[in-house]
Amino acid sequence: MKKAMKLFAVLFTALFVLLGCAKEETATFELKQEGLVSTLVYYYKGDVVTKQTARNEFEISKLPVSEEDALQQIKENTDAYNAVKGVTATVESKDGFIIQTLTVDYSVAKLSELKAAFPHDFTGSGEKVSFKVSKEALINAGYAEKK
Repeated sequence: MKKAMKLFAVLFTALFVLLGCAKEETATFELKQEGLVSTLVYYYKGDVVTKQTARNEFEISKLPVSEEDALQQIKENTDAYNAVKGVTATVESKDGFIIQTLTVDYSVAKLSELKAAFPHDFTGSGEKVSFKVSKEALINAGYAEKK
């Protein structure tokens, strides 16, 4: 019995060390639609997302509104993201595209605040973002994982 307990303790410690020292990995997803290319990069350890970046490129000539109206709408969205601690967002118009970038640092940003501000973009329970659940949702939404 003591041998089994010692073995269990050694295995548990090894597992704890391996999981605790998990290397951060990245995964990139892309969605191409008429007039839009959206690229999302997830940084994660195990199943916990630590950071997420997004780059959305809107082709101005394909938008159903004027460049000024589109810029105004995207700027309002960008300002709303910037109001949340741990989130940085920018928007610019360049070479026939409106480009929006977004970074969410989940070590700073609170998921509950993101869900309150953007209920359609952030879902789930708790304060951690699951990479597995996120990946499945992105694939279902039409994103393809880039290898």
